[in-house]
Amino acid sequence: MLASISDFVGRVQPGSWPDWLAAIGTTLAFGVAAVAYSRDVRTRRWAQARLVHIEVTSSNTTFLGRDAPVYGDPNAATVGDVVWIGKRSVGRLMARLPIAPAAVVVAKIYNGSDELLGLTLVRAYGRNGPGDPWDFEVKGGPVGPRSEVVIDLLCSLTLSNPKPDVELEVTFRDSAGRWWRRRGVEPVRRAKDKEREIRRAGRAITRQRLRARWGSAFPASVRKAGLHLRARWDAGANSG
Repeated sequence: MLASISDFVGRVQPGSWPDWLAAIGTTLAFGVAAVAYSRDVRTRRWAQARLVHIEVTSSNTTFLGRDAPVYGDPNAATVGDVVWIGKRSVGRLMARLPIAPAAVVVAKIYNGSDELLGLTLVRAYGRNGPGDPWDFEVKGGPVGPRSEVVIDLLCSLTLSNPKPDVELEVTFRDSAGRWWRRRGVEPVRRAKDKEREIRRAGRAITRQRLRARWGSAFPASVRKAGLHLRARWDAGANSG
């Protein structure tokens, strides 16, 4: 048997230099193609994100008893941190009736790309000065390719800043499921904190489903199985 193995090894030839060079060239070609494809995908994702921005089209102050015209979704339940008591028709528009002074902001989310945007979230800044956020976030909904969505915001006023210079920030999900963020005219950037938040929420939902299926004993059974495996591992290590 040893003789047959040695004969087989003796018949194996390393190949000629042209064969080696051809194999190396093919491997390098596959590697270069993979790197180029990865860079192209990243470039296209950034290209889509750079074509998305939000713009304030109007910002006015309204006081108690004055109408706040609705230019966006009239059925939106949350449009800011000011409570409003109802809606009524004002000409061709609907109007909300806020119960406190507010900055009535109308904005547009522009999607200049050829891809659909998923969920969009809008946050306002400038409550007590530049960079100071209002404590709310408004859902803008999806935005189709090469289209725009109008949203309304009712931002509470403070005595120190009764006429705020409102700046908006949009956080959005692209067609590949990645999250991005852009404030005003600043460059777009990845919203990795939002992606982590989505992953944590997904894990929490998974845990809830496992508990619903296996009952409250599921975590205890997992811990018991882990301790049993650890004990067996320690016993094997000590015996060796």
